[in-house]
Amino acid sequence: MRAMVMMAMAVLLPAVAPAAAQEGDLVTVPVEVSAEAEGGDYARAHQNAIARAFASAVYAAAAGVIPPGEMAGHEDMLRARILSRAADFVMSYKILEETVDTSHGVVAARMQVTLFMDSLRRELAAAGARAAPRAAAPRLALIVREAGGLAAQGNFLVFPSRGEEALGRALRQRGYPVAGREEARQAKLEQQVAAAMGGDVKAAAAVAEALGAQALALGEARVEAQAAPGGEKVKATITVALRDARGRALLTLSAEDEGVYQGVLQGSVAALRGAAEKLAQDVADAVAARPEFRQGG
Repeated sequence: MRAMVMMAMAVLLPAVAPAAAQEGDLVTVPVEVSAEAEGGDYARAHQNAIARAFASAVYAAAAGVIPPGEMAGHEDMLRARILSRAADFVMSYKILEETVDTSHGVVAARMQVTLFMDSLRRELAAAGARAAPRAAAPRLALIVREAGGLAAQGNFLVFPSRGEEALGRALRQRGYPVAGREEARQAKLEQQVAAAMGGDVKAAAAVAEALGAQALALGEARVEAQAAPGGEKVKATITVALRDARGRALLTLSAEDEGVYQGVLQGSVAALRGAAEKLAQDVADAVAARPEFRQGG
C-alpha cells in the first residue's frame, strides 16, 4: 500500500548559529530526499529524511561558494567537519510534500531548508576552503498592498500590510536593507508610490531616489480562505514587480503558500509567512543575478 501525505509544516529551529548570523545572509535550498524505514520504523525514517535534507542543502550551499575547481579537493573535509553537523547551519525547514511508501518501506520528502550562510562561510574558511565572500546587498524599497477592503483603496500606505511585513522580515534576514511604507510616509511619497504601483516609471524612479534604494519591489498580497475538513483552508499569494533605480520594470515574481488551520487569522499569518520566505529567496536570487541591482548600479 502506498500513502501520500501533503504537508505544509514549517519548523523554526532553536538558534544554534552565532547571534550575528541570525540577521545576516540566509539562503533557502530546495531538496528532495528519501530514507528507508528499517524494521518498519517510519518515524525514524522521517527523521533520517530530514537529516539527509539538511546535509544535502548544506552541501549544495557549500558548492555555491567554493570555486568549482576546488570542490573535489574538499570532499573529505566537508563530510567530516561540515555535513556531520549540518543541522548547526539550519535556521528553519519546511516540508512541502512527504510520501510514505509502505510497499517499499521508504519515506520520501520534498523540502525547503533555510541556512545561515555567514556561519557556513566561516566554518569553511576555518577548515581551509576558499569560500566566496558575501556580496554587498543593495537597499530595497518594498511596498506591498493587501488586496481587497480599505487597504487596497485610496492612501493604502496608512494601513498595515501583513504581506509587506512578512516579506520585509524575510529579506532583512537575508541581509537586505529594506525601506517600507513607514519610510515612504515619512518622506511624504504617498502620491509617487500610488503612481509607481500603477506603472509610472518616473514616479518609481522618484521613490527609489527618495528612499536611497537601488531596487524596488512593488506588489500585492492576497489571502483566500474556505471551509475545509478540520478547519479553514487558507492560501496566501504575494506578487511583486522588481524595478531598478530608474524605475524600469525588469521582472515579476510571485509565491504562494497554503494549508489547513484552525482559524482564518492564524492561517493568514502562517500562509503569508510561508509565501514571503519563498518570495524572499526568489528576490535575492534575481537581485544577485542582475548588475542593475548592484550598489551604485
